[in-house]
Amino acid sequence: MIFSLLISLCASLFVNAFFYTQTLGLRRELDDANAQIDDLNSQINSTKNTKAFVFEWLRYDPDWAPHNQEIVNGTLRMEINFTLKSDGNLSTILKINDDDYNRYDTLVMLFDRNGDGIVGSDEDYPGLLLLPNNQTNPYAVLSEWGPSFPSLGYFPSQYHNCTYTEEGYAFTILTTMPKNDLIYVGFFDADVPYPRVKDVYVYFRFGIAEAD
Repeated sequence: MIFSLLISLCASLFVNAFFYTQTLGLRRELDDANAQIDDLNSQINSTKNTKAFVFEWLRYDPDWAPHNQEIVNGTLRMEINFTLKSDGNLSTILKINDDDYNRYDTLVMLFDRNGDGIVGSDEDYPGLLLLPNNQTNPYAVLSEWGPSFPSLGYFPSQYHNCTYTEEGYAFTILTTMPKNDLIYVGFFDADVPYPRVKDVYVYFRFGIAEAD
């Protein structure tokens, strides 16, 4: 009798251990699946909140490229990466392969801050003029002749930091997120004499929506 009870107890323990092992394995698989789902959601959110763009301009040629640039001898390349931060601000990293440093070289960024579909129309916060020496004039407006700035001088920038290496300029910019993703970005090389083509610009949508 006792022997039969021991056999039954051992069998019960074995069955319980078997099912516990199977359940533990399923739990691990479920945890792994949830981790993969979380990773995919993170990647999707990162894709929604991060956009990258590359723009290139060939060297000026009067016959086949009269409207390009005379800033560098080869191809001028501008790389722009936008990221909507968790605090709702817009982070921008912009690189441009200018081949010489000049503290008066100028990066201009104009946004549609008030969402009216017109870049640089918000008089309270129209746009930014950013210099390599980390100074700024934050009062840019866009007219039919291009961006313009009131003569209020330059101020230490709270919006950007710029470094220069042999690969060119790297601007790191942090601003509030505009209500519209329309943007104007222009670069002006102070070393190129008039009437040579010393500026390039792009006007586009960067594809990140304002956070809800």
